[in-house]
Amino acid sequence: MRYGTDPSRYSLLIHPAEVHDEWVYIQVLLGHPSPDPSDWIEVPPTIILTGWATTAMLPTTPIAEGNLAGALRIPIPELHPLPPIQHKWFDHEWKTGNHRPIM
Repeated sequence: MRYGTDPSRYSLLIHPAEVHDEWVYIQVLLGHPSPDPSDWIEVPPTIILTGWATTAMLPTTPIAEGNLAGALRIPIPELHPLPPIQHKWFDHEWKTGNHRPIM
């Protein structure tokens, strides 16, 4: 989360080329003081699951100007809340010195 810690100030952004019929889009925000994932080993990031939207909920008109021009935008407060979830951790054996470079 680069621009603040309040999730309600963010939006789900989808580029038109990434829109598919009958898909469900889930917005996830990641908070950590460092943008370098290798720093996340010592201090795990905070993951915020903000909500979900269907393809039908996406606006038909993309953002016209600025850095996000061309993207379809739904503000997080307009997303459906996720139900309680159970998560399972998939261990990639991510350890210092034992990881793939991030491209």
